[in-house]
Amino acid sequence: TAVAGAVAGATLGVAPAAEIVDVKMVECRRLRGTIDAIVQGARWVLADHARHPERRAVANWSFIADTAATIPALDSAVTALIDAGIPVVVSAGNIEMNACRIAPANSPGAIVVGASRVRRTGSDSTAHLVDARTPGTAFGACLDVFAPGDSVLLPSMEGRLPTTQLWTGTSMSAGYVSGAIALYLEAHPAATPTEVADHIRATSRGTVVDPTRSPHTGLLFIGQDRRLAVR
Repeated sequence: TAVAGAVAGATLGVAPAAEIVDVKMVECRRLRGTIDAIVQGARWVLADHARHPERRAVANWSFIADTAATIPALDSAVTALIDAGIPVVVSAGNIEMNACRIAPANSPGAIVVGASRVRRTGSDSTAHLVDARTPGTAFGACLDVFAPGDSVLLPSMEGRLPTTQLWTGTSMSAGYVSGAIALYLEAHPAATPTEVADHIRATSRGTVVDPTRSPHTGLLFIGQDRRLAVR
């Protein structure tokens, strides 16, 4: 719910006009799934997209599957989605380690998102705010972009009642990037997934979030009229 709200929430989302299609790939009670379920979910997306190829889509994968190794089945699923014209956004993972050792963050072609926070620096007289990596967020060369992911206000559910709460994690960060891509595809419907990824990286380079561990990864930039919505 929170990730969907980051993508397209009516008041808190980046792209409120986007349509959310929920593809169930995990068991709700245990929040656990299988690689086969993820692959089957990707196949469903491909079949659904083939029914109306004129409508652009973006796949949001806010999960991690494993660490320290690539998973060929996930790599193949990412490749198939990209080949069908669907950019794939994945969360880097809420683990203090190199994202290149986390699947599917290490899948070629995926747009990998880390979580950023706003940090206060300096003394009382010279204090200012800077964007920084959220502690406990994966880092490294496999990251493509950072997006807010520390105490961000997003939708939630308490029983059957909708509410809001503060969320932290790269899942929410990936949601913001997916919303940004939806906006970009609305304005550039012919853009390929590679062009989309290049755009996200190029427009984010103005703000270096983690100069030590991710020196070439910047902060998501949507546009002047949307900047405050994601900070």
